[in-house]
Amino acid sequence: MNKDKNNQAVWDKLSKQYFNNFAGSDEIEPEAAENLYFAWPVMEKFIKENVKDMDGQRALDFGCGAGEVCEKLAAMGLATTGVDYSEGMIDAARKNVGDTVDLHLGDSKKVLEIAAKDGKFNVIVSVLVFPFIEEIESVMRDLQQSLNEGGLLCFAVFNEEWVRRALENNIDYEQPEDSQGISKLILNFRENRRVEIFHRSKKEYDNILEGLGFARLLEEYPLFPEEFISKVYPGMPADISEYIILGYKKT
Repeated sequence: MNKDKNNQAVWDKLSKQYFNNFAGSDEIEPEAAENLYFAWPVMEKFIKENVKDMDGQRALDFGCGAGEVCEKLAAMGLATTGVDYSEGMIDAARKNVGDTVDLHLGDSKKVLEIAAKDGKFNVIVSVLVFPFIEEIESVMRDLQQSLNEGGLLCFAVFNEEWVRRALENNIDYEQPEDSQGISKLILNFRENRRVEIFHRSKKEYDNILEGLGFARLLEEYPLFPEEFISKVYPGMPADISEYIILGYKKT
């Protein structure tokens, strides 16, 4: 099995429960729930501040997983599309959000197809997806071409300082033999489900997106409550955010 197929198989398995916040409250993994409960409010506020009239505006959740953020976007009045390359995730999303969201199996090339057929998007969001993509420049170009002028791109990625601390404390991350630093690591989910992850700094994302005609409008580091840290990530500091949330406007 090649690397892409292996990663896809991992996400298919994780779709059953780990990254499905529509499961019962006693079944949701806290590490997965944090995506929605800590990252989404920042992104929602950014969209509301920069999109004055939601009616008729098109939104994309790239790497939509089980559909949680798609549901939030649709509730805001945005005509919402979700794209994910994991068949298991898309199946879960279809069960969770039904016909309220236009769902597609595919990657950034599928996004280009949708934009060409149905019209470009006004808002693109992505929650903890870009760190799992090695060829990020190509994906960003596809998303840029699928976004209207003046459109928003908002995404959450892992914070460098958090990753360094987690690696030092043997929490979640492993260092591959062929890698130094944190640019390429192994993220180990429950039950030894392991995927490659590619960390980039805020400056690296800025450089890529500024080269594609974006201007950054948002940089935020949401903190977890101390009780959440002590329960889910014992040994990690409460004053360092796991995420950076960045927001850009296509100029």
